[in-house]
Amino acid sequence: MPAFACSDDGDPSCDAVKLSAADSTSNIYESQQMLNDYLLLHYGSAEDTMPYSFGPREAIDFPARCAKLVLESATQLGLKTERAIDVGCSVGRAVFELARTYKEVVGVDLSKAFIEAANTLKREGQLDDFRKDEGQLGQTLTATIDSAIDRNRTTFRQADACALPPDLVGFDAVLLANLLDRLPSPKACLGRMGGYMGLVRPGGLLVVMSPYTWMEQFTPIDAWLGGYERDGKALSSKDGIRAALGEGFELVKEENMPLLIREHVRKYQYIVTHVTVWIVKET
Repeated sequence: MPAFACSDDGDPSCDAVKLSAADSTSNIYESQQMLNDYLLLHYGSAEDTMPYSFGPREAIDFPARCAKLVLESATQLGLKTERAIDVGCSVGRAVFELARTYKEVVGVDLSKAFIEAANTLKREGQLDDFRKDEGQLGQTLTATIDSAIDRNRTTFRQADACALPPDLVGFDAVLLANLLDRLPSPKACLGRMGGYMGLVRPGGLLVVMSPYTWMEQFTPIDAWLGGYERDGKALSSKDGIRAALGEGFELVKEENMPLLIREHVRKYQYIVTHVTVWIVKET
């Protein structure tokens, strides 16, 4: 979900927003409050996240459910489970969950604060955070990694989703969860998924999740994947993803997944994320 800056990769959609959007929004994800919110989102218990019995508890534990969907899709399709990567991993819950099965899992995120927290969790197995209840009131909690998970299978590093390092190639599974609509150039990210030196290996799995909350604060309208009309025709983000990925990808499954983000004890964001599951065609 975090915002990513765009690189000097020649994409004209990046140039117009490099300073105005990327630089101004990336700092959002470095604040202590945002770090606390995401630690709760990733590692908080049902009671800590949603204390009300009438609340939508099916929408909590989103990162773990993302990892579960990746694992289930790989099993159903009979795919290899050697190497996986979570692009926009935030504080790392999905990475740790994928490491239950995958032998090597990489998490990348532009936020220094998020990556430092994920590396602390890898090293120590736990990290304190603060659950905001009202104003300055709240409670200190401890995010904890399941002892059954081999944390040595995981690696966390800072990286720009619009210009992923060239050494990141050939993964069996790639997860992009709630990332695309926070990028200055989502096409630059999706363009890196396949082809020569692609992030996803031939025969590999790509899982894309997004609520398609396109905002000019993060992405210029010309770079949106959908959510607008052109020549009198409504363009959907799903079709935009398909076009950006190209003919080398086959859509094998899609569904909707709820997500709940707690701001404080009486305010929550309820989000419906659209999930598309793709495989890279083998030539």
